[in-house]
Amino acid sequence: MDEEYFDFKEFEESEECLDFENTKNCPHCGSRIPENSLLCLYCGQGAKKGSSPAWIKITAVVLIFIFVLFAFYLLIGYI
Repeated sequence: MDEEYFDFKEFEESEECLDFENTKNCPHCGSRIPENSLLCLYCGQGAKKGSSPAWIKITAVVLIFIFVLFAFYLLIGYI
C-alpha cells in the first residue's frame, strides 16, 4: 500500500520562545500562562483578549439603526 505518512523523526522542533518569567491570566480559564503565548496551555483557547475593532461596532450600530428606521417607515406606511 502506498500511503503518505508524516515522519516525526525528520521533523525538527524549534526552541520554545515562551517567557515563563512574565505571566498573565488566561481570559477563558484564568490560569497563569506566559505573556507572549498565543494559546492557553491549559484550556487551549486563544490567549489574546481580542475586542472587536471599532469599525465593526460602528458598522453594526449603523446597520441596526437603518433597519429600525426602515421598519418604522414600513409600519407608518401601512397605518
